[in-house]
Parts: sequence; C-alpha cells; structure tokens
Amino acid sequence: MTRTVSISITLEIAGKSKDVIHAEIHPDQIGENLKKVTDQVFRSVGTGVITYLDEEIREHEANGLKVLGTESREFTTIAGKLSYTRRIYRSKEGKRIKPVDELLGLEKYSRRDKNLQEMNCALAGRSNYRETAAISTMITQKYISPATISRDVKRVGLRLAESDKNFYTEEKGTLKANVLYGESDGIFVRLQKDKAGKKAAEIRAAITYTDKKWLSGNRKKLTNKMTLTAMDVSSLQWQEMVRNHMFAKYDLSTVKLMAVGGDGGSWVGSTFNLCGVSHIERVLDPFHIKRAIRSAFSDAIDLSPVYDTLFHHGFSAVSDTLTPLVKKGKPSIRSARLNCLRYLENHQNEILPLSERGLPFDRLCSLGCMESNIGKTIALRMKTRGCSWSRSGAQAMSAILCHLPELFDHSFHYCDFKILNDIIISSHRRRHPQPQLQVHIASFPIVSSGKASAPYYSLFKGIINGSELP
Repeated sequence: MTRTVSISITLEIAGKSKDVIHAEIHPDQIGENLKKVTDQVFRSVGTGVITYLDEEIREHEANGLKVLGTESREFTTIAGKLSYTRRIYRSKEGKRIKPVDELLGLEKYSRRDKNLQEMNCALAGRSNYRETAAISTMITQKYISPATISRDVKRVGLRLAESDKNFYTEEKGTLKANVLYGESDGIFVRLQKDKAGKKAAEIRAAITYTDKKWLSGNRKKLTNKMTLTAMDVSSLQWQEMVRNHMFAKYDLSTVKLMAVGGDGGSWVGSTFNLCGVSHIERVLDPFHIKRAIRSAFSDAIDLSPVYDTLFHHGFSAVSDTLTPLVKKGKPSIRSARLNCLRYLENHQNEILPLSERGLPFDRLCSLGCMESNIGKTIALRMKTRGCSWSRSGAQAMSAILCHLPELFDHSFHYCDFKILNDIIISSHRRRHPQPQLQVHIASFPIVSSGKASAPYYSLFKGIINGSELP
C-alpha cells in the first residue's frame, strides 16, 4: 500500500499563462501538506491575475502614458500574504499613478486589504488590541502588531462614522409597523491626551425597533432593530442622522404611533423630533425613575408601593407621600430628595407606561431597553476594561461597535458622499428637489451690538429665515 500521494495542479489564467504545481501528500501530515498546496495556489493565482491586469491596463487603458518604471508591493489578505510587481505611470497632469493599486482598492501605504482590516476591527470590537493582533497573526501567518490593529480601527471606524453622519437616500424603507419604538441615551468614556483638555467625551446612541420577541424566561429580543452612534455632533445633526437612517429602514408612512423613551435629558428627548410621525408619546425610562427614587427615599419609606402607585396612577398619586419627607434628614439628603421630586414633577406627563394611557392599540411593548443595549454595545468594550481613548479612537470604536454584524459579514457598503445643494431634506420623510432660484445679494452696515434683545435681531432673523416673515 502506498504511503504517499502525488498531485499535480495546472493553472491557466485568461488562457494566456500557465503554471504547474507538484506536491506530495503524506497521510500523517495531510493538513500541513494541503496547507502548503493551497498557499502555492494562492500565490500563483494571485500573482498571475495581477500580472494579467497590469498587462491589460498597459495595452488598453494606459496607452500613450509614459511608464516611469516598475515597483514591487506586498499586502496581506485573509488568505495570506501576496507579492506582485506593477508599472508606475505619469498621468497627463504630471502625477505618478499606479492603476493596478487603484483597481485592487489598495490605499497608499496600506499593507492589508479592506476585508482583512474589517476582520481586525470586528475582532477588536470583541477583544483588546493585543489579543486581536495574536488571532490575526495566526489566521494570516503574517505578524501583525497591536499598533497595526489600532491603525486599522481608526481607518475603518472613522470611515464608518463619516458614512453614518452623511448618510442620505431617496428610497424609503420597506419595514411596515403601526407602532415604532425609539430610545436614546449618552455614555461618557475617558479620554487621553485631549487637545481641548477634556477628560471625557460623550457618545450618543439611539435604537429603534418594532416589537419584542420572547426568547426564554424574562429574556426578549428586539425585532427589526436599528442601532446608531455618533460623537462630536450637534443636536440638530444627531436628529438628522437618526431621521435619515429611520427613513431608509422603515416605511414611516405606515407608523401611527412613535413611542420615545429616554432619561429626560434635553438632546435625548429631541432625538426623534424629525422622524415625521404625527403622534409621539414620550415615556421616561423606568430605570432612571427607580434609581432617582431609590437614591433619595430608600432609607425613609418602603418603595415597592410607591413604584406600583406611580406607574399606575402617575406622579400626583405619590407626591403627597414623598413631599413631607423632603424636610427630614441632613441637608445633603434633603437636597437629594428635593431634586428627585423636581425631576418627577418636570416629567410627570412621561411617567405612565404606554399600557396605562388608554391608547387605541391592542398590544404595546414596554420601553426601557436602552440601558442594557448601550451597556452591551459600548460600555462593555469601552468602559469596563480600564481603557482610556484618544478622541479619534473613541469615535472610531463606537462606530465599529454599532456595525459589528456588517463587519463580520463584510456587508457594510462604503459610499462617497457629497453635499447636495439642490436638495432640501424636509422634516416629514420626503425629499423634494428645490428649483433653481435667483439669489439676491445685498449689504448692510455692520452693527456694534450682538445681543439677541436688540430691536434689529428679529429683523435679521427674519431675513435669514424667510419662512418666518409675515
């Protein structure tokens, strides 16, 4: 019985180049032998394809351009390292160009293709940079350092963040629902070496979903969920981002009710203001309600009856019980209780759950999923491991954590965005082309006062916002 199997593989690329690979397969080393064969096939096919592309570019597309010479380059893919030599041309504008690199989608000085960079970022979102570098090295058989993983995270993550920030589409979503749920919150992460001297930065996060699916016990899964994060954006930019992504995912014309949850913060409550749904019900997050009451009154009263009464009858039903306790205790305790009462009073119209509001819907889900989602999405990776981040690194990692499923599947679509000066994005879901209008230019003397109370403030505001003029 033979103990060795001889194989021969003939490769033909575009009917022009041929290569023959010979190998011996030993039964006791079949895994290692097959790995060597696949590596040889990978290198031979990869080099042959790139050489063929270089010849085709020279013969058809670069005809008439001056060849400055050839340069060798190597880059790493998920399948391994690949080396090739390509021509360098001088363009008609006098610049050095490398058409093969552009055709392969390789950036300048990049040593890894986009798929490998996305894989490194997906692993870095689940682990730290050192472990990610070790795993990536084992997969590619090419040493990758933790600093390399950090560069990949910033390169891919900042591209993701920019894509989310400038996302725009004319095609509305296809998911239909009578009730749409949306929640938002912010989380602070520690910064290192910040130019502005700040020690922390806030990451904004929002989720939307149409229903909850029971898994087991008290565990439920959000259906048709959309997650979005952003950093260093204004409230208006944040509202537009959320609106644009919702428009692309859901058919907002079918939504009869938008249930919005949050902790009562100013920008948190306004996150979904531009969604275009006429009926919006705001619900204060039960987690923050219970935390505020527990921190202020836990040592003075049994809280279970208070919670039950509050969530069934509203703030007015418990105010008589909690108000007398404000005058008792130390000054710090009295201050905390007073702040708690003011917090509940200011948001008393948002305390009752949706099921207690008499809304004409057969089934309504409870809100309060944001804390667990933001904890599993961002806090678990960016806060619980003693990490401190650069501002760009925090922005990149938050975008990566938001798009981990797409990165694992290599399904995130990168687009080049441009400013659309001829498009007006309305606050009611639709985009309409703006006709070309003649712009009248005029000047007026510079005024010395900049106070909003000055008489001419309203005049200038009306000139800038023409829709507000009578």
